[in-house]
Amino acid sequence: MFELAVLLVGGLLFSGGVVLATSGADNRDRTEEALRTAQRIRGAAENWRREHSEGCPTVSVLKHEAYLESEADADDPWGQRFRLKCGDEDVTVTSPGQDGKPNTPDDVKVPHLSS
Repeated sequence: MFELAVLLVGGLLFSGGVVLATSGADNRDRTEEALRTAQRIRGAAENWRREHSEGCPTVSVLKHEAYLESEADADDPWGQRFRLKCGDEDVTVTSPGQDGKPNTPDDVKVPHLSS
């Protein structure tokens, strides 16, 4: 009976470790997907800015004006909307990342500028 309990607990611990390892890999995949999408959005926004003298587009504007495909993701893999910020020379695309909170270590930012 004791051996059965040990095997059961060991199996549960092992399967929990597999779930944790898998969710870590899943999160890395989602982060990579978010980075690729943010890069596409940034390229579309830079093209939009070349043709518009002022302003900063949103993902909706980029889709509406066909700078992005209408099927393109406007949201990150965690369901949050990508945001664009335009400076004088550059466009930055951000996502709050897995935790859904802006300005935390898991944020996705293109281009990535170290602090």
